[in-house]
Amino acid sequence: MRNLGKRRGDEANQQKDMQKLNQVIQIDEGKIQAIVREIQKHGIRVRLRPAVAADKDLGRISSSTVEVVRDPFERTIEAFTLCHMFGHMVQFTTPERYEQLLDPVSKTPPIELSEDFWGAFYAYEREAYGYGATLLESSIPIDDALRSRYANFMEVDFKYFRKYISTNRRSTRTDYRAKVLRRYESYPVAVPIAPLPFSNVKWMQIGDIKATIY
Repeated sequence: MRNLGKRRGDEANQQKDMQKLNQVIQIDEGKIQAIVREIQKHGIRVRLRPAVAADKDLGRISSSTVEVVRDPFERTIEAFTLCHMFGHMVQFTTPERYEQLLDPVSKTPPIELSEDFWGAFYAYEREAYGYGATLLESSIPIDDALRSRYANFMEVDFKYFRKYISTNRRSTRTDYRAKVLRRYESYPVAVPIAPLPFSNVKWMQIGDIKATIY
């Protein structure tokens, strides 16, 4: 009887998770533009460009400009990439703090790096997404379901980047989108990424930074 009760409890929890998934706030063009406007408040230029190839990067950073490839089929990818890149822009105001992480992955892959390195790089990425979470919450209405999707997107993005650096193999945009959607479905209630403050950032310190988000 106790096992039956546990199964029923698990089923009830799964139903609640699916309800949260179904109630997620949808990202549309208006919300994309709201995120763009929030980024621009910090003197950062934003360019949204169409996908011209199936295997190109998600976006680029060049000095004080971010470029993000549009994804009309899954708008969270576009929105979350904007937040992710903004988080890296915050970090790039003090690049000396991250040289030991950025220098190794700036080389041509495949590159063999230790588990300790990837643990530190994961923390670096989660910090960037933390700054992005603050931007996201100040830009648009957000609920627990959307926070879960944001956390899930970070997990997919980190694993994809690690695979690319380690093997020099890239997925197509369609495959990447499929991984993101499967992750959303598999973990509708994920541990959210804690928003991090950036009110004391000195934006004029951004130098000639160039980065690609794969």
